[in-house]
Amino acid sequence: MHEAALTQGLVKLLVAEAQRHQVTRITRVRLKIGSMRAVEPQSMTFCFAAFAAGTLAEDAELLMRRCPPSPGAAPAVKIL
Repeated sequence: MHEAALTQGLVKLLVAEAQRHQVTRITRVRLKIGSMRAVEPQSMTFCFAAFAAGTLAEDAELLMRRCPPSPGAAPAVKIL
């Protein structure tokens, strides 16, 4: 289940950026996920809740949108 590794990295990045910008709470996270990537939204949501617990992102709303494949291969998960 690579969603766990992706989500753990995402939460670390979100918290680091929030702290860098002196944000005290993260309320919403929007992700674009390439449709050709093997990312299961339900697993990602479950992992996000687990890894975000006790952080600035706890209880944040996770919004995911599948995107069609594009030439020039973008990252698997893009932070908006």
